[in-house]
Amino acid sequence: MPTVRAGLADIGIGCMSDDLSGLRADAIAEEPTVALVRREHPLTRARTVTLSEVGALTEFQARCPDLPLDELADRVAFSARPPGWGRRCEHCP
Repeated sequence: MPTVRAGLADIGIGCMSDDLSGLRADAIAEEPTVALVRREHPLTRARTVTLSEVGALTEFQARCPDLPLDELADRVAFSARPPGWGRRCEHCP
């Protein structure tokens, strides 16, 4: 939210895990939480995964990456997943 804080934008879209202190933040949508791992990752063998299992991964990031929203969406979009990522879930578009 640096552009909002600097007065360069009147509104911004971000993650609730961002530093929102001093800003008014309203949730505008809820999205299901998913864990994206490469096909050969050990977690792919589990039918369910707990938050503590995901949090224990060395590559886990608790905060959103500092990327523009469109780039972030491109990186996690199932339709644009890189080679080696797992198959789509049965209820995903």
